[in-house]
Amino acid sequence: MEAKIKGYDQGLDELKAKAKGVKGEAKAEFNRQMDELRKKKEAASQKLKEMKSATGRAWEDLKSGTEAAVEDLEKTFNQMIKRFK
Repeated sequence: MEAKIKGYDQGLDELKAKAKGVKGEAKAEFNRQMDELRKKKEAASQKLKEMKSATGRAWEDLKSGTEAAVEDLEKTFNQMIKRFK
């Protein structure tokens, strides 16, 4: 999961490079969605950090939360790729 989350750094950079030609309202929408994507990536990273330090039942709960955060990040990322390719 950690490698997957870190892989989004490169993906965010690639999206940003592709969107250099975007102007006007589309640029504003792109920036809004990039901010949302960064927040989701940070949330997933934080959950992973918490999961690493947890044990027992707490670890299981955090694992589920981390997986959900990564899935949400992936879904949002894929939507942006489709929209701004």
